[in-house]
Amino acid sequence: MTRSDRPSDWYRTVGELPGLRDLAAALHRRCLENPLIAHPFTRPENRPDHNERMAAYLAEVFGGPPLYTGAGGSQSTLMRIHLGEGCPAQPYRDAFVDAFDAAAADIGLPPEVRADLHTYMAAAAVDLLPEHDDPDRVPADLRMPRWAPDRG
Repeated sequence: MTRSDRPSDWYRTVGELPGLRDLAAALHRRCLENPLIAHPFTRPENRPDHNERMAAYLAEVFGGPPLYTGAGGSQSTLMRIHLGEGCPAQPYRDAFVDAFDAAAADIGLPPEVRADLHTYMAAAAVDLLPEHDDPDRVPADLRMPRWAPDRG
């Protein structure tokens, strides 16, 4: 997906920033309900603006404005934050993707949009939670991903 100054059709499809805020809040609730994936969301050092940052990240990935990187975020930093949680990667990934799918349904996204979001998150979870658990192995210059469904 290429970057332009205009928001992408996919970004509009997922509800732009307000829709992604709703998705982030629903995902947060779903994660808190599952003991396997709840602990990163309950740590004292978890920032109170986590949902807003998650929505900004997704907005940028889905072709919206560069809110996440504009606020100093980066793909490398995001990966380092999510490593070192002590979670077994595959069970954690699976539970997180299930929570993401449920959150998309909770906010009323249509089935075809939910299917596309599932495709994104299943791949993103592998990238963000590799088999190693060492933040020092994350390159410092990872590019922000851009994603939209392949409807070709």
